[in-house]
Amino acid sequence: LSFTTADWDAYQTATFAAADDEDVFDGAADVIAYVSAGSSAPLRMLKAVESDDDELAFVLDTDTLAVPEGSTAQFRVRLSARPPADVNVAVSRESGDGDIDVSSGGLLTFTAAGWNVDQAVTLHAVGDADVLAGTATFRVRAVSGPALPDAYLTAVEEDGGTLFFAVDRDTVVVAEAGTESFRVRLTSEPPGDVQVAVTRSAGDADITVQSGGSFVFTASNWSADQTVTLAAAADADVENGTAAILVRAVSGPAVPDETVVAREADDDQLFFVLDSDTVVVGEGSVGQFSVRLNNRPPASVTVSVTRASGDTDIVVQSGASLTFTASNWGTSQTVVLAGLEDDDSRDGVATIRVRATAGAVVGDATLVAWEDDDEQGEFNTTWTAAALRIYPMPFRPDRGELTLENLPPDGSFAIYDLTGRKVRDVSWNGTDAVWNGLNASGTSVASGRYYLLIKDAANGVVDKRAILVVR
Repeated sequence: LSFTTADWDAYQTATFAAADDEDVFDGAADVIAYVSAGSSAPLRMLKAVESDDDELAFVLDTDTLAVPEGSTAQFRVRLSARPPADVNVAVSRESGDGDIDVSSGGLLTFTAAGWNVDQAVTLHAVGDADVLAGTATFRVRAVSGPALPDAYLTAVEEDGGTLFFAVDRDTVVVAEAGTESFRVRLTSEPPGDVQVAVTRSAGDADITVQSGGSFVFTASNWSADQTVTLAAAADADVENGTAAILVRAVSGPAVPDETVVAREADDDQLFFVLDSDTVVVGEGSVGQFSVRLNNRPPASVTVSVTRASGDTDIVVQSGASLTFTASNWGTSQTVVLAGLEDDDSRDGVATIRVRATAGAVVGDATLVAWEDDDEQGEFNTTWTAAALRIYPMPFRPDRGELTLENLPPDGSFAIYDLTGRKVRDVSWNGTDAVWNGLNASGTSVASGRYYLLIKDAANGVVDKRAILVVR
């Protein structure tokens, strides 16, 4: 500070700082004011006193401790700040279950050097005959030295008694769209009423608790079986789903959870879905069809597509080996058939078989492949094809229907596109029929060349004709 003859009587400020520390002392320091230059003046002394903001308290690593019955558990204690003197500490049971007591660490001492070092207190739970999870409150208090507020901890006994759920079986098989039951009781008399809930805790949501989802065991009915009925809803998959059924005490004395495994006995079958039952394959050309599964398989399915019987000029050109998984089971995969050139004029026929060779079990599917021979031949029929009339040609669906007259009585015809894929089946009574230009799904076919495979009432092929659709 500096004073002049003009401001000698004006106060000037000196500021002092107190560093943050870990102790709880209100420290003090002597401060001297003296003249270092100029006129002389007597020394003056004052005292600076620190106002400490630290609080001395016990720090416990937990406020609740589980102690297994017949065993021990520990918690730890330290101080929140350096004490001005040694602190002697006592740890004792304040109230509660007398089976829980201090096994070691009942007397502790914290010094200025070791105040922040954790010291362990061990609690012990004596084995007892009841099945109650007793509790006790323990007090940590300073018995000498600086004053500290008491700290408290709750000890919970993990009882090892014989109160359990007893179920008559650990696995229950439930038929799809059906029900099945299991029974539950207690192994010993409970010290109080036990409210029980039975729920599906995990697994297939189609398996549910139909009845017996809530009941109470008392001191009088604890040994009487309670019935739980499970139901398995009908579903579209073919998997034998499983679910975990949890039996749990939701109030009253503690009882360990019990889990029953429920297995669904699925009644659905896995089969192949073909987009057509017949494919026409031009001689020297190809035809195709697609395959998928009707449901998600429980395991990947390896599939072979082969000619099972019939005309050897019809062969599987591609798609002879397919794989369906849990992710692509509903996606159609294409099989291409080829018609080899031959010297006859016969429209050969072959049976194409789709078969699962590995993985989940799937029933075989078959398809009829007709060869559209490019040599003129005769069909084995008494019907006279020369009388057949098909008009108008080209066919314009927006202007009316395609008419067929003088057909074989009560027959049918199948319409195919140029890939050999069936578009639609049309049947008739009598000898005349019409087609409105729609496919089997009820939508309009595109412009292009199509052909008709005409069958008699006995389902024998009697003729094939080409038509042209224009839109």
